Amino acid sequence: MNSAPDVSTLASELGNCADPSALADALARIKKQKKLPALVKHQSFPEAAETLVRRISQWEPAARAAGLSILGRLTETVRTIRATREAIGRALAASDIAIPDLHFLSDAKDRYYLAITISLVPAKVSPSYLAQAIVQEDAGEAAREALISALLDQAPDLAAAFRYLAESAESLTIDTKDAAATRARRLSRIAARLRPAIATRDLPAGEELGPNLARFVKALTSRDLIGRSLRSNAAEAALGLLYELVRARFSLVSSPETFEVVDVVKGQLGFQTWPSEINDLVQRIASRILEGIALLARQGLTDNRMRSLVMRLLGPEAGEARLRKIAQTLPGIPSHVAGWIATGRAPIAPKEDPLAAESVLLEFDAIVGAMMREITELRIAMARLKDEVAPQLEVVDPAMTAIVRTIVNGVKRIDERLRLISSRRSLKMRGEVGDIVEFSPTEHEQTPATVGARLVRIRAPLVERQSGGLAPTVVLKAEVDPA
Repeated sequence: MNSAPDVSTLASELGNCADPSALADALARIKKQKKLPALVKHQSFPEAAETLVRRISQWEPAARAAGLSILGRLTETVRTIRATREAIGRALAASDIAIPDLHFLSDAKDRYYLAITISLVPAKVSPSYLAQAIVQEDAGEAAREALISALLDQAPDLAAAFRYLAESAESLTIDTKDAAATRARRLSRIAARLRPAIATRDLPAGEELGPNLARFVKALTSRDLIGRSLRSNAAEAALGLLYELVRARFSLVSSPETFEVVDVVKGQLGFQTWPSEINDLVQRIASRILEGIALLARQGLTDNRMRSLVMRLLGPEAGEARLRKIAQTLPGIPSHVAGWIATGRAPIAPKEDPLAAESVLLEFDAIVGAMMREITELRIAMARLKDEVAPQLEVVDPAMTAIVRTIVNGVKRIDERLRLISSRRSLKMRGEVGDIVEFSPTEHEQTPATVGARLVRIRAPLVERQSGGLAPTVVLKAEVDPA
């Protein structure tokens, strides 16, 4: 009776497969013999992975796609063995393999496994490749989810991610009888996977996020779309993405450009009033804008664009009602600001001593500036808590991870509100902690330790306020130590 081959022999057999069929057969035999876990842990596996990847890189694109898909399947089969991902990832990274398009694979599951392989070496593909694959994917939702994760991990910010998606959506060719319906369904499917992916990442917003989101939605919606259900679902998908963006990024609320997609959805889908099915979502978005109006109102600030946005989103009657309620119930706001909230008429502030008002604002700016410094350190601590401490707690005490998430999300909300206030007061920090600079009495706090020092090291950055075309005003001098 023949004995089963040893693990090193199996590794050699796997590495020498000449085509996808042989590779699939070899993997099936190894799984049947229940040797796969032992194989991927064996010292010979990394070399076998390198040999196999070199072979796959020489195959034709369709065969190469199939081979890389099988590597993804292998990785997922033993997903708990981290060494598998590391060995295959290193082999791919060290090779000159070109990643083929997913469309070479007709089976959605095979495309998912190829997406898993891609996630091991994101540098091998561009954000444009990922965005195109996301938009072109028909009904393989597992593949789409993996591709979205790869795109968000690679994009520098959300604005860039939506720009790539918008470009791919604009170039999408639909070859079905009802192209408008196909595009709308594609939007709903992408949004369903994109929303949770955005929620679990702390990506910065970036520049032009609102316009890029609007471009993406416009490319996948059309006035030709027929059927209440399809139109309602498309609107829910678009507004759901908007809500996910502003829910955890409060500073976006003060920029009306963020909400361009509202007008796009109304115009493209022909809505005069929102479908009842998405009323709750519309109300949640409006609540974020109203919260921003209220926060600014407490500082004596008004914004006609934000008020107009509430009216466009909710309609004149409902919008006026919500605004009047804020004006009547919000404590501590000046009467002229309350009048603006309720009526929209330009607020006429009561006359006051301009020097006294400026003194109060400067005192307020100093407090905000100190908070800006403190929140910077807190952001770093929260990032470590999320990336380093939380995964360990997940193993030791899973229940504690919910508390960690609550703390991280709470700090994030405070951070977003502080960004909004500092932006409206035109406050910015200048200088990096640890930088060595020449001492300046107008920019640096003088202490006994820094008397006579020519070079100093920044311990806390300077905070300044921009004043139109004038030179910035120093609100808080930088705290420094002798270099």
